[in-house]
Amino acid sequence: MEEEEESSTDQERDNDSNSSIMFPKSKHTTKGMGKRRQGSSGVARKHIRNHALVMDLPDSVRPVKNMGALYLKMHITLEQAWTMYDGSTNDRLSDRHEVLKAVMTMVVTHKNKDGCVPRDLAAALDELRGEEDKVVALRKMVLDLVWQGASQMRNDLKKKAKQVVDEAYGFAGLKAPKKEALAMWLLKTYKQSVKGGYAYVPYFTFPVKEVVWTDGQKSKGGSQVNEQKSKLANTKLFQHPAIAKLIYAFWFSLSHKEVRDRREKFSSVPDNLIALVCNAVSTGIHHLNTLRLLVNSWRQLSRTICRPVQAMHWTCNSRTRSMRQSGTTT
Repeated sequence: MEEEEESSTDQERDNDSNSSIMFPKSKHTTKGMGKRRQGSSGVARKHIRNHALVMDLPDSVRPVKNMGALYLKMHITLEQAWTMYDGSTNDRLSDRHEVLKAVMTMVVTHKNKDGCVPRDLAAALDELRGEEDKVVALRKMVLDLVWQGASQMRNDLKKKAKQVVDEAYGFAGLKAPKKEALAMWLLKTYKQSVKGGYAYVPYFTFPVKEVVWTDGQKSKGGSQVNEQKSKLANTKLFQHPAIAKLIYAFWFSLSHKEVRDRREKFSSVPDNLIALVCNAVSTGIHHLNTLRLLVNSWRQLSRTICRPVQAMHWTCNSRTRSMRQSGTTT
């Protein structure tokens, strides 16, 4: 019994030691890691720098980077999709440093199915220990590369959403004027009862029962959606098939271990997952609309249940869960 207690204590001590590998308390600081460069050539500089980082990273520490990318993807999906940005006043958002610290703590405490740290991961973590300038620079390189996965994942999700949206909302086969008219209609908002009041939610979150068209003269804009005759299943918030299809297509179409391990969390469909997917769906619909309509729609949405973190960011507030539970309308 005493040996088991000692073994358990040693394990806890090892975990505490491991958790500080990527963020040790030292004269080196990671403060300001989340700040982004400004300037018209910033995107180009960032692309060149990121490519250089990938090429320069030693193979021996890639297991840490790869595992960090997987855990970051799951964190964005199930915990918090967006982080603090310059000028943000939303105190519910974590900054880059906080997210990376949470993700890398999961990496350094990762165990395989046998309850052991994989050999290649353990060797990589050992190489990242220490306070020599070379090691500190290597740790920073790993963290920068892991963080690249955040924007890459969101971009990949939005690309997949465009494919899902085209079929799920009936855009396929429509000519450009009808696509714009349908997109404009789907981006309108519906008054939904919630606990303590009401909120406005976009049409595209509800199943569409029927879209009725009114053919007009080309000089007056051509075909339009007949809003009086077109119908939504407005008691089924967040139940449009596009939402479930996108979740399946992006996370479950391929059998990834990190998804299987979190199947229970996915099954609960957390608010963060709904927010992330709806943001991607709305981006796919906006893509079929004009910039003028996009801007006007998001100005309207900024006063609804979801507050955009950036121009295209959708973050659920505390009303979202109560709406999903109540399912009431006005």
